[in-house]
Amino acid sequence: MIERISKKLTDYLVAKNVINDDDTTRAYYNYGIEISVSSLLNVILIIVIGIISKHTVESLVFLGVFIPIRQFSGGYHAATYFKCNFWFCVLFIILIGMYELTSSSITIVFDIWILLFIEVVFVTVCPVENKNKVLTSEIKKKGRMICVILGGIIEVCGIILRFYGLRWGLILEYTLLLVAVLAVIAKKDDIEFMD
Repeated sequence: MIERISKKLTDYLVAKNVINDDDTTRAYYNYGIEISVSSLLNVILIIVIGIISKHTVESLVFLGVFIPIRQFSGGYHAATYFKCNFWFCVLFIILIGMYELTSSSITIVFDIWILLFIEVVFVTVCPVENKNKVLTSEIKKKGRMICVILGGIIEVCGIILRFYGLRWGLILEYTLLLVAVLAVIAKKDDIEFMD
């Protein structure tokens, strides 16, 4: 479906002379449109799940943390757009389940353990390369630094929000935890997870 929508949009851009009608340009734009449509679909699906489950704020917090940090951390990537959309929704549902089951019982000690795990993963594993995203040593260094700093800031914000009685600060922590776990999974080249 995403491929068909992207092809039609690319054909439209070619017909309107917005882009050149050569194979390289067409492929470049088609891929960019595919990524954009898939990303937009992911955002819409998470917000819809949030609305249906009465976790709209949590869905927005999840998206607001997951999307930017993944730009720098890398992590597991599904083989198809359908699998990507499906697993992204499953991860959010798992996060909401964890949140509902644990939000009243998490202690500051647990918060610190989560922070330490996330930071260790960000320092030792991130950013994660994949076959479509080869990273230079300079980009790796910059990505790692951003992950560590941004992750630490988000984690501390989550702890502060929870300290002031806003339990959805735990969504910040659990989202970072998911990003860290996906980075660890992606680093294990021999694991065929979710394919």
